[in-house]
Amino acid sequence: HVRRCYTDIVASLPKDAQIKGSHTEQALKMIGRLYAVEKELNNKIEAAFVDEQSLAEILATRQQQSLPICDEYFKWCRENRSLVSGKLLNAINYSLNEETKLRIFLENPSCEIDNNRAERSIKPFVMGRKAWLFSNSPRGASSSAMIFSLIVTAKENKLKVFDYLLYVLQSMSSDIAADRIPNLKALVPWSEHLPTFLHTSR
Repeated sequence: HVRRCYTDIVASLPKDAQIKGSHTEQALKMIGRLYAVEKELNNKIEAAFVDEQSLAEILATRQQQSLPICDEYFKWCRENRSLVSGKLLNAINYSLNEETKLRIFLENPSCEIDNNRAERSIKPFVMGRKAWLFSNSPRGASSSAMIFSLIVTAKENKLKVFDYLLYVLQSMSSDIAADRIPNLKALVPWSEHLPTFLHTSR
C-alpha cells in the first residue's frame, strides 16, 4: 500500500513529466531495494512454515539488509514531511502513521513484506459474493465466508481441498453419531493430526 501511494503519483503525472531525482523516485528506489531482498528470500519464505532454519535465515537477512533500508526510509520521511504537499505528503504521512505495522516483517520472519498473498486469496470471494445465491442474507453470507475461509486455509496448508472437506464432514458426522464431541482442533487445516493422504505432494 505504501508503494502504491507513490506509483499512483507517477501514474497521475503527464506523460512527459520527469520524475528523475524527485522525492517520489527516491521513495520508490528505497522500497525497490526492500523488495530486492525479499526476492532473494522468496524460496525460503515458501518453506518458512515448516523449516525453522529457514525462519532463522530470513530473520538474520532482514535484520542485516532490510532493517537499514527501513531506517533510511523512515528517516527520509521525517526529514521531507515539511518540504512536500499534496499526494506526496499523504504518502509520507501514511508511512509514518503505519510505521509500527510496516516494521513487523523485520521482527517476525513468517510475515511477508506485504499482504498481497492475503489479497489474492480473498479476491475470488470478493468477486463471487455478488453472484452467490445465499449471500443475500447475513446468515448466508456468514456461512459462505466460513466455508471459503476454510477452503483458502486448506490451500495455504497444501491440502487436497475436496478430500479435506469430505474428511472433516465425515469425521464430525461419525463423532456426532457416536454421541461424541468432535475434536475440532484435530480437524483444522494446520493440524498435525490430519492423515497424510490429505496433503498434496510438497
